[in-house]
Amino acid sequence: MKLFIRTKGRQYKRYVKFYYLKLLRIHGAASIVARSFAAGLFIEFITLPTLGAAFLLLYPLTRLVRGRFSAALIGFVAGKLIAAPFLYMNYSIGYYVVHDLFHSVMIGGRAVAFLIGSGITGIVFAFISYWIVFILMNWYRKQRLEKRHLRSKVGSAQ
Repeated sequence: MKLFIRTKGRQYKRYVKFYYLKLLRIHGAASIVARSFAAGLFIEFITLPTLGAAFLLLYPLTRLVRGRFSAALIGFVAGKLIAAPFLYMNYSIGYYVVHDLFHSVMIGGRAVAFLIGSGITGIVFAFISYWIVFILMNWYRKQRLEKRHLRSKVGSAQ
């Protein structure tokens, strides 16, 4: 049984590393890829309150921010790991924002509160993820460039 659990853990780590490297190697400026990733993450945060219909907004939003769809899709998948623990917080934030507006309509008010709270949390996490991806991509590309430069010096010296 331990072997099975250890193997699944390795597969999960390989899966995460594969998509991390795939994200870093997407062609285009770091800001474009980071914007796309952030758009995908934002869409994932508002997917649950819209009962999955927000997935249909992934492509148009990616086009709107002039990004790469593959990076947005990776952000959407990464959001599935991040969004679940924040469900209660999403509702609480939304309720705090709209509790006076929808006080008389409880059922509609709860749904709207959840949607608005998810949107606010999604915007915050999209902003944070934009900067993380932007910094990581610039660092990764700089490291690759230095490694190539070093290899070319070693190769020309021989």
